[in-house]
This record gives sequence, C-alpha cells and structure tokens, in this order.
Amino acid sequence: NVSWLLARVDMPVKIAAHVPSGETYVPDYSGWELTADMSNAVRRSLIRYALPADQIIRVTGYSDAQPIVTIEPDDQRNQRIELDLPIPDSDDPKIRPTPIK
Repeated sequence: NVSWLLARVDMPVKIAAHVPSGETYVPDYSGWELTADMSNAVRRSLIRYALPADQIIRVTGYSDAQPIVTIEPDDQRNQRIELDLPIPDSDDPKIRPTPIK
C-alpha cells in the first residue's frame, strides 16, 4: 500500500486536497472545510496503515484556489488529493532519505 511505500523511503510527505469551482456545499461547510477534512482523512489513513506521523510535514485544504491549469476550473478532475514528496535538501539531515536496504 502507499503508506507502507512512503514509510520505506522515509521522506517527508505533504498532503493537499482540492475541489472544482462552482460546487455547492452544505451551508457553513465550504470547499475550505471540505478540503481540510479530505486532507486530514488521508493523513489519518496513511498513519493507520504504516506511515510514521512525523513524516507528514503539511496537511492543506485548498478549496478551489488551485485548479489544474490545463483544464476548466469547474472540471471534476479538480477534485483531487495530492501527495507531494519534496526533494530533500542534502544539507538538512532531518529530511535526508534513508537508503532502502
């Protein structure tokens, strides 16, 4: 599973959730709340299935603020979760990947 693989490479993980523009949400529950909840659900799942919690360095909900550039903002493909594995800075030992043995 993805969680196990991420744990094996021992790299920091950023989680981001997005939704298409123009969606109608429950009153007092906008795209901001929805994407924050989506990102947190992914965080909880990754931790439950093997990823050490300290490997997750950011959990973000973007609502419809960052659509995919090559498609329309209201396209359903904008409802997505992104897992970002930043390339470690070789000078920072905290985020240097551990070689797989």
